[in-house]
This record gives sequence, structure tokens and C-alpha cells, in this order.
Amino acid sequence: KHDRDLSKISHDIQVRLTESIRRLFDYLINCLQNELDKYLMAFINSRNDGEHDIHTTTSIRSSTVLEEHDSTILQQFDPR
Repeated sequence: KHDRDLSKISHDIQVRLTESIRRLFDYLINCLQNELDKYLMAFINSRNDGEHDIHTTTSIRSSTVLEEHDSTILQQFDPR
């Protein structure tokens, strides 16, 4: 009987936990991709300056998205 009573309460928590884990996983993937981009830049062929500029612009945009994502996560978990 206690399980049935708790299931109503815990359902919302489970949904929030699932969403949080998905968001954190997306954040982790973005962080890892940015780290790889940063360290692999040394291996980019410098004769393709146009491709290099496109890659740099994409990396900057990705960082901006991560900063916005960070602030959203912090706002959601702010205990105030």
C-alpha cells in the first residue's frame, strides 16, 4: 500500500530526474566536444583558412550555447 501512495509523489520526481540526467548528458557531450575541438585545432591543416574560420565560428557559437545552458541549469536548481 505504501508503494502506491509513494508512486504518485515519486512520479514527478522521476520525470524531473530523467530530464535533468538528459540535460546533463547533453552538457557533458558538448563539453567533451569543445575540449576535443580545442586540442585538435593543432592538427587542422593551415592551408585551408576558410575551413578553419568556419570551425572557429562554430566553436564560439557552441561555447555561447553552453554558457546559456549552464545558467538555465543553475536557475532550475537554485534553492531560493
